[in-house]
Amino acid sequence: MPKAKEGFGSAFGRSFSLNSAAKLKFKTDFQTMKLFCGDKEVEPIHPGRVPVTVSVQNRLVKMDDSTYKGIYLYSPDAVKPGCGQVKLEIYSSKGGDPTVKAFDEKTVQHVWADFDAFRRAQATAVQAASAAKP
Repeated sequence: MPKAKEGFGSAFGRSFSLNSAAKLKFKTDFQTMKLFCGDKEVEPIHPGRVPVTVSVQNRLVKMDDSTYKGIYLYSPDAVKPGCGQVKLEIYSSKGGDPTVKAFDEKTVQHVWADFDAFRRAQATAVQAASAAKP
């Protein structure tokens, strides 16, 4: 879920009144994302953005804002131990430098292990299809 923040004006105003609601807005808008296996960009099977709208108003919080979150699908072998450095670059629609999230080796191993069953099923399907050809 995208992160929300309280603006300076809202926080300043609440410092004078304890009964005032915090006015929240989303921090950024998701535009796109890139996954890298070493220096090579991995193309997603399906890149996508989904709108997120929040409308809440009570005595503690007031938030009426919209943004996007990213939903990307990659092949089961997109992140593998032989990549070297694995990282995500996340771009905001507001521009500027991307947010970079680097995966440590333990995370890469964990992702690789999580998709082992999918890779084995895919290999079995390919073998079965090859055996069925005349």
